[in-house]
Amino acid sequence: WNMECYTILAKEKKDYKLCSNISSDNGKNYCYRKIGKLTKDTSACNLASEKDACMLEVGSVQNNISTCSLIGNNSLRIVCFAKIGSTTNDTRFCNMIGDEKAVYQYDLYNKDWCYRMVAEHLLNVSLCSAINDEGQHAICLWGIAYRTKQTAVCDMIGNMVGHIGSSIYDKNSCYRATNSRQ
Repeated sequence: WNMECYTILAKEKKDYKLCSNISSDNGKNYCYRKIGKLTKDTSACNLASEKDACMLEVGSVQNNISTCSLIGNNSLRIVCFAKIGSTTNDTRFCNMIGDEKAVYQYDLYNKDWCYRMVAEHLLNVSLCSAINDEGQHAICLWGIAYRTKQTAVCDMIGNMVGHIGSSIYDKNSCYRATNSRQ
């Protein structure tokens, strides 16, 4: 109850200092992240014991390379760049990731994931070709074909196969999905 009350009050007043009244570290960190995101201000993160996680949340809403660059934890920094790249549809953020990858909240973030998100948002097939991983490349083309109803994009998948969970993204499933949308 303590955490909820102070977090609500801190949100209403947009004052991260109120979070310090919360008794648990987890509660304080939650509050600092929420107020940081709301105000798009990293000052709240300076008081958090999980500063990097807070900076990730704030950097993601600021769309700010500088904030991401301040994150000490390499995995969280990668996630920050990838989230901003996919949000802004700007591959410059994707390129900052390099060949590294990170798992965050059960999702894999890397340069290929970032490029795939941008390509699918922009429906830009040529961006899919910048993806090195064949599976991600196939999923990228599949997603664009599905959204645009262009079976010619399915042809570009060739023999590549992508997997997300138990779903398979290949040329045949692309044709089925694309034809079912026409």
